[in-house]
Amino acid sequence: MASSNGVKKNNLPPIKIALLSKKYQIVIPKPMRVRLGLKSHDEVLLVAYNDEVRLMKKPKDWLSYMRGLGKQAWSELGGTQAYLDQERKSWEKGA
Repeated sequence: MASSNGVKKNNLPPIKIALLSKKYQIVIPKPMRVRLGLKSHDEVLLVAYNDEVRLMKKPKDWLSYMRGLGKQAWSELGGTQAYLDQERKSWEKGA
């Protein structure tokens, strides 16, 4: 699956080392800026997971970015209609 900038999302990113300045700032290495399609003054997201921080380019459209995130969960439940049917049957049993 390719992202909007043409880079395959499932490829492992290269590892680079950045130095933290006295002001707690880092410079994102050029290969990573290019890979993410970052330009000066772009907004990025910093997401903390346990003992790591992930940096991602801020989506221009949140709706498009979030679309399909629950697709796997619904398919594991047999699809949305099957799940709704099962829920409705459980209501009848409880009445």
